[in-house]
Parts: sequence; C-alpha cells; structure tokens
Amino acid sequence: MNIAMVTPWPDEKSGIAEYAFDMTDGLIRSGVVITVFTRASNAEPLNGCNIISGDDAQNWELTDYDLLVYHFGNNITFHEHMPSLISNYPGIVHLHDYVLQHLYAGIANNNNDWEGYFKLIKKYYPAKIVERIQDSFTRGFSYWERGEVLDCPLNDEAINKGYGVIVHSKFAAKNVAKRTKTKPLAIINQAYNLGRYNENKNINK
Repeated sequence: MNIAMVTPWPDEKSGIAEYAFDMTDGLIRSGVVITVFTRASNAEPLNGCNIISGDDAQNWELTDYDLLVYHFGNNITFHEHMPSLISNYPGIVHLHDYVLQHLYAGIANNNNDWEGYFKLIKKYYPAKIVERIQDSFTRGFSYWERGEVLDCPLNDEAINKGYGVIVHSKFAAKNVAKRTKTKPLAIINQAYNLGRYNENKNINK
C-alpha cells in the first residue's frame, strides 16, 4: 500500500509530530510505502520514508496514492493549511484533538474572515448555539476558550471532507459517531515511543 500523510513532523515542536514519526516508522517496517507532506522547516529524516517539506503546501500533489491521511490538531501553527487541502484532496481524518474551534477561529483571525467562521458554524449547528457564540463574540469573549466549546467543537467540516475518521478516545468516538453515522470510525489509543524517534536522543537537551 502506498500512503501519503499530511502531518506535523519533527523538528516541529508538536506531540502530533512525534506521534506521526513513530507511526510512520512502524508502518514502514511493516512494509507500507509512505510519503510524508509536512511544513517542517528542517524535517527529521526517516529511513525508507519520502519526505516532502516546505511552506508551499497548496502546490503539493496529493494524488496517485492508495490512501491519504491528515493528522488534524487544533494548533494553527501546524495545521492551518489542512482545511483547504482536504477540501481539494479528501482523505482519512486522524483527529488528534476533538475540538477544532481554535484552528478555525485562528484561520478566521489571520484572514480577517469572521463572516466565514460564522457561516461554517451555521452550516452545522442549531440557531441557539450560533446565537450563544455570536453573543460571546460581541461581548469580547472567545467561545473557543470556554467550557461549552464541546457543544460546538467545529470538527464537522474536516470530518465531512474525510472518507473515515481515526480518534484517540471513546469520548471522541462517541461524539463523532453522533455527528456522522455513515463514515468508518476507528480508535487508536494515544501512545508515543512506538518507533525510534526518541532513541538515542537526550531529552534533557
């Protein structure tokens, strides 16, 4: 099988980057062919892995693979490019963070497109939630920093573009299943040091 992964990657300071490295290493040792697409500026090499890196993500060619996997998280620094990519190149959504409000709010802020942000919320959520978020916004509060953000995790657009979803907890699986009953859904327990990323590395450096 020939897999493409769009993901954070070491040297990026992201737990998802280390997880993806270890997962990729394990899959390669199992005989899977993997190409990693990452915006890491100094991507850590991995034997047997083709790594395509750089900021020009919108020109990545993500066709001609048996499977395309997006490692989604809520940090805009590492995931800002993924929503537009998955719209053009659908694939599996590996949902590391159940709540993606921070990601989409960050994109709206960077692009000065709060109209698009609220349009996305209205697409998936009932009027009472939309009104609550709009009221919070006009009073200067960030809804995505409040506890009730679980009522509007805003992961729907990514999930909707995906062929299937991978999550790390029963909580996430239960709630994703409520939103979509037709897509394949799997749980992979969150675990690190599955491969060799931390071998021979001094964690005190």
